[in-house]
Amino acid sequence: MAQDEQAERLQRLRMARTVGSTRVEPNRGGTAPNPAYVFAPPSHLPPQPRRQDGTLASLLVLALFAAAIVGGVAYVFHQFHSAVGGPKRTVLLTVRDGESVGAIANDLQAKGLVSSSFLFQSYYRINGGSDHIHAGVHSLDTTMSLDALATQLQQPVAQPTPAPPVVHTLGINGKKGIANSFPVTFLCCKRAEELGALLEKTGIVSSKAFMQEVRTGHFDYWFLKSRAPGASLEGFLYPGTYLLVDHDNAHRVVGLMLAAFNHAFTGTMHLEAAHAHRSAFQIVTMASIIARETFNSKDTPYVASVYYNRLVDYTEVAGMLDADPTVQYAMDTASPTYRWWKSNPSTIDTTIDSPYNTYKHAGLPPGPISSPGIHSLLAALRPARSQYLYFKAYSTDGGKIFHTYFCQTDACQQNNAGVRIH
Repeated sequence: MAQDEQAERLQRLRMARTVGSTRVEPNRGGTAPNPAYVFAPPSHLPPQPRRQDGTLASLLVLALFAAAIVGGVAYVFHQFHSAVGGPKRTVLLTVRDGESVGAIANDLQAKGLVSSSFLFQSYYRINGGSDHIHAGVHSLDTTMSLDALATQLQQPVAQPTPAPPVVHTLGINGKKGIANSFPVTFLCCKRAEELGALLEKTGIVSSKAFMQEVRTGHFDYWFLKSRAPGASLEGFLYPGTYLLVDHDNAHRVVGLMLAAFNHAFTGTMHLEAAHAHRSAFQIVTMASIIARETFNSKDTPYVASVYYNRLVDYTEVAGMLDADPTVQYAMDTASPTYRWWKSNPSTIDTTIDSPYNTYKHAGLPPGPISSPGIHSLLAALRPARSQYLYFKAYSTDGGKIFHTYFCQTDACQQNNAGVRIH
């Protein structure tokens, strides 16, 4: 009986292994495996979706990216041919020698001529470099597109030229005649007393009569209306060559010099000064200092930049011009025997009590100190863009040729390590 029960138990175990097993036995006999032993997923699970390889999604992303690029390019080119809009407004834009496209673009945006300085710079990256932009004052307006603005900036600008010699043919008796006329040249950068001394030496008018007209004479010119109350005609006596006659009239001689200034300082220059919020009197005052400080026209705009930078710098120089010529002018005025500009810079008295002493008083002096020429006037209108606060001139050939070096800090200036403008 026990053996029968044991056999029955073994039989049940064999049947349980056969029914519950999920293994796939190896096919040792070479015949197809029994389907009952092959694993299959449960029948209640949903069918699995087919795998996607992502091709359609990638194509969609690429299409969107391409559309964005095309749209962006189309927008940029549309901007190239569009104006900023709004009512038409004329704007004078000054471009200085060597000025970068970035600085020009920033000026265009600040003046409301373009909506984005970046777009203007992009135009030049696409259409060429900035080498074709001409320095000078360009008349632009708000109806101009980017490409129209760029085209205009590539047009040469007529620069003001020195006034031609003025011919005076009337003698003191009012009769026409040039039999006794002769040319008289007034050099740049002289003060009024020096011009009067020359007129007296040549026998045209006395220095006293000339200076009386300079200080109190009445002349109807627009630029004289910007003078400070009580200011003389100093600075407006334009240098140049004039045909004068013996024993002439001081009023007419001064009038000729003012007429020459009126010819040189054009209406465009007047508008340019107004756009910079400066009067003709302020421009002439600054130009008269620049004229006494420079040795060649190349350095003139950078010397101008130093003085304009000093006017607004209250950290390094406290708004002081520290201009030696203004002190020389003050010393000449205080002592008539001083004899004009003869002082060695090392002997200049920077403690002299005078409103013209720019070592003691911040800002511009009360008025011009000399008669500036066209280069100094243009520099005062269009100073170079720089961060310089100091400059110093050196000569290596005994004073025949001077080179000016510029610095941003006093330490640089004291070490004579300035930058030379080429």
